[in-house]
Amino acid sequence: MLVIRNIREEKFLTVLSIIGIALGIGLFTGVKVASDRAITSFESEIRGINPHATHEILDISETDFDEQIYRDVRFVEEDSLPVIKTFGYLPALHDTIDINGVYTLKAAQFLTFSQRNKGLAGGLTYKNTDWEIFYRTINGILATKRFCEKYALKKGDTLNALVYDREYALKILDVLDSDVLPTNTVTMDIGNFQEYFGKAGYLSRIDLATDQHTADEIRKNLPPHLALKQKEELFRNRKALVMSFRYNLQFVSLIAILVGIFLLYNTVFITVIKRRSEIGILRGLGADRKTVILMFTVQGFVLGLVGSLLGIILGQFAAYFSVIAVEKTISTLYSTITVSDYLITKRDAIMALVLGMVVSLVASIVPSYEASKIRPHETSREGSFEGRYRRYQKSVSVAGIFCILSGLIIAYLDYRNAPFAFPLLAYLGILFIIGGFTLIAPFYLSLMLRFFEQPAERLFRSMGNITIGD
Repeated sequence: MLVIRNIREEKFLTVLSIIGIALGIGLFTGVKVASDRAITSFESEIRGINPHATHEILDISETDFDEQIYRDVRFVEEDSLPVIKTFGYLPALHDTIDINGVYTLKAAQFLTFSQRNKGLAGGLTYKNTDWEIFYRTINGILATKRFCEKYALKKGDTLNALVYDREYALKILDVLDSDVLPTNTVTMDIGNFQEYFGKAGYLSRIDLATDQHTADEIRKNLPPHLALKQKEELFRNRKALVMSFRYNLQFVSLIAILVGIFLLYNTVFITVIKRRSEIGILRGLGADRKTVILMFTVQGFVLGLVGSLLGIILGQFAAYFSVIAVEKTISTLYSTITVSDYLITKRDAIMALVLGMVVSLVASIVPSYEASKIRPHETSREGSFEGRYRRYQKSVSVAGIFCILSGLIIAYLDYRNAPFAFPLLAYLGILFIIGGFTLIAPFYLSLMLRFFEQPAERLFRSMGNITIGD
């Protein structure tokens, strides 16, 4: 009951604390979801149509190249798959699609149809598919089941896509039920792709399933503008790019979490000060320190629980906008990706809830412990509780200055010679700086009050003096 009464009487601070925790948890969750989906999209794009490919050949400038290279490569490694691809924008759906032209018969073993009957080529063919129509329909595409479900599309529907600054009609000839392909991927026969989009004689990449020795042999015969790279290497490089975005965005969300911690700390601490006489009475009646600690810790826990639940809801909205921001940034700076799934999973929600609980306990444990040290006779002396901290003001300020200097040095060391791939020291240095300014804030405030004491008294007389004293 005391906890509920404390929350009711401190409504403004309670709302601020809940909002602070919710914003921090929401930003953290949204950024995590966005970066996870971007990494998954990168991996799916690199795996491509052929999930068993170990290497790929591509132009170092990421432009299309002469398909004659494929004829040369095929003599060395038969297990190779030519691919030409581009991206199209769908004005009606306000979405983009990844259009892949592939040698369909070679890719057959990796593609399965929705509601198919087992048949030839490892599941590609089933009785309702007319392959003659597929090859003769120059604008025919195979869309993924998830994409069709997302926009309520079906076999026979037509999509109008902007490709190479022109509008093209794409007809859905069938639906692919495959976890290999990203949601927004559509597939065409490579010959139809080249003819329809005016790309005859060009490829975007060649997927290879080969060993390192054969890869080295192929690499020796490639023109200077082409490179043969391992799929895993490409994935690691692109994953590192996304992780750098995650680190930066999550550090921003960490700052928001710190703000929530300070707000929750202040709420519980002010409650402790206002309830000092009641705490003294409880101690006088025989309540031990554990009871007092538990009372205020529960208050922080309740605020943290409410803030975390609200943060999960905010995290869903943050995930949507974070996915858009990450998708646009990576597509502009590196290569085009499509991220269609931005829903928070149960694992993300549980992680957000646990993080919120930990944050609330960390924020409330210090003022709860201080409340437990209040002795019954102190309640009769005004200012005795606050007076404890004035004795340590200078020492705390010196510690704050030390933290600021240490943070600057640590961040500079990470800038000059980073020992880790993750910018641990840089972020640690920033946390030290934030903590340092927090520690010197009381001393700085006391100096500013002394500076404004006389002007306030002259302007507002007794009211100014009382205000400065408070």
